[in-house]
Amino acid sequence: MINVPAGVWIDEEGNIVRPAETAYSKGARVMGQKIGDDRYAQGLKDWVKNGKKSKWVLSKDKLKKRLALKSPKQQQAAAQFRLGVFFHNKKDKAQAQKHWIAAQKLHPENWNYHRQAWSYQGAGGQMKWFQKVQKLAGKPYYEPLDAPKPGDKKEPEKKARPKTGAKKKRSF
Repeated sequence: MINVPAGVWIDEEGNIVRPAETAYSKGARVMGQKIGDDRYAQGLKDWVKNGKKSKWVLSKDKLKKRLALKSPKQQQAAAQFRLGVFFHNKKDKAQAQKHWIAAQKLHPENWNYHRQAWSYQGAGGQMKWFQKVQKLAGKPYYEPLDAPKPGDKKEPEKKARPKTGAKKKRSF
């Protein structure tokens, strides 16, 4: 999860039907950036009403793509970030910063890695955050919500053909 608000939809059987994503209930403007709208709340209401038939429930293919393993470089960045947290908890600020900076270099698009390091730099950290936001130049701060378009219908799931295990004999 990137930041709050964030949401994950898990059905009654314990299956993820929408992975972690930004979950605003309405739109806002923060430092010139338009953040969020009311579509997520509308989608949540639709899912509560329609369950699996909701057009907001992602197809297995889309879900698989969104839940895919991260690249080796991104996995290494995550490990560096966790090492930074470990050293921060041990009160070793220098080692924490070293690992957080390594995480940022390995995965510069991940805002968590930057914000975590900056949060311990006082006003200097806030200025770095503000400068990074300005460099977005209109690009969204959060990943845009993967929302169905008006009029979209629920994608039918592709059903796998059952495997019988028996081989057909061929006659020539």
